[in-house]
Amino acid sequence: LANEVQMGRQAQVEERRRLAVEHAEREKKINATISALRAEDSARIDERDAALKAAREAHSRALFEQMSSREHDRLASLEERRHERAQLNARWEQENAIDAANQREEALRQRQVHADLLRSNAERQLESLAALEEERACDARLVENAMEEERIHANRWRRSRR
Repeated sequence: LANEVQMGRQAQVEERRRLAVEHAEREKKINATISALRAEDSARIDERDAALKAAREAHSRALFEQMSSREHDRLASLEERRHERAQLNARWEQENAIDAANQREEALRQRQVHADLLRSNAERQLESLAALEEERACDARLVENAMEEERIHANRWRRSRR
């Protein structure tokens, strides 16, 4: 009877060892699966982060190029207007010199015409400068909106990472 009890105990110990080994193997498999899933998630997150970073950089470059292009266009337009004004002013100076040789009444009439043209030119210049300022303000709002969208996007991204 003592031998049977001893054998029963030994069988129980062996069964516990076998169950412990099976449990350890199951735990290893589960841990390996969890590690693999975490690695896949990490890789997906890294890919998404890289794609988002590339998209942000491309968007920033596009905005910068757009702003540079607009600024270049504005400067070219301004330079063209300055050149036109310089030509007009030179022409008006020549006409004024010719008019000084004419009769006084005709000279006065011509001077009045030129004064009106100069006023008109100054008004156009003021309108042009006001239009340029409006364009700059519009560009500033575009940049501000883009930066706000970028901030919102970054906040969403950070929240999604949590």
